[in-house]
Amino acid sequence: MGKNVKKIALLNLPVDENFGGHLQRYALMEVMRSLGVDVVHLNCRFIYTRRTPYKRLRCYVGETLRFIKALLLGKRNIHDFPYLPYILNREPNTERFYSRYIPRTKRIYSKEELMLHKEYDAYLVGSDQVWRAPMVPSYGIDTYFFDYLPEEKKRYAYGVSLGTNEKEYTDEEIARLAPMYKAFEMVSVRERVAAEMFDEYGWKEPKAECVIDPTLLLG
Repeated sequence: MGKNVKKIALLNLPVDENFGGHLQRYALMEVMRSLGVDVVHLNCRFIYTRRTPYKRLRCYVGETLRFIKALLLGKRNIHDFPYLPYILNREPNTERFYSRYIPRTKRIYSKEELMLHKEYDAYLVGSDQVWRAPMVPSYGIDTYFFDYLPEEKKRYAYGVSLGTNEKEYTDEEIARLAPMYKAFEMVSVRERVAAEMFDEYGWKEPKAECVIDPTLLLG
C-alpha cells in the first residue's frame, strides 16, 4: 500500500458469532497494524442480529428446547450436555472478543448506513468468502467490490475467496463487476482456482495473486 495511505477501512462478512470470522479479521488487522497502518473494521451486521432482550431470551429458550428434543429422540446423549452452554454463550463470548480486540465503527445494519463511511483514505476487502454472492445477500455482491465508493478512493483486496470450484457468477454479473474489479489497486485470493477463474472472466488487471489466510501470517 502506498505511503500516502493513512487510514484504512476493512470490509468483510457481517459480524456474527462465528469464531473463525473474528480470528481472520483480527489477524489481518494485526498484520496491518504491525506495518504501521491505522485500520478500522466496518462493523456490518445482519439485520436479524438487532435483538431486543425479549428476542434474545426467546433464542436461548428455543436453543434449550431443541437440545432437549434431540436428547429425547436419541440424537444426543448426556455427554453432549456441555454443548448446550457453549451454544447459549457463543454469541456473548465472541462479541466480547470482538469488542476487546477489533477497532471498529458503530454498528451498521444496511448498505445505506455503510455508504456513510467514506472518510477513509483507502478500503480493503477480505479475507473470507466476500466475493461469493450467496454469502452476502443482505448487502449484495456489488458492495464487496466497493461500487458505492467515489472513484478517487483506493481499493485493495486481500485473500478473497470464492469458496467453490464452480462458476457461480452469471455472464451479466461478470460484465457488471469487471470495471469494479479493474478499479482495485491490488487483488489477492486464497485459492489458485479463483485466480484462474478471474483470468477466464477477463479480470486480468490487476493480476490476482495467491496468498495464505491471514491467521497464518501471525506467529
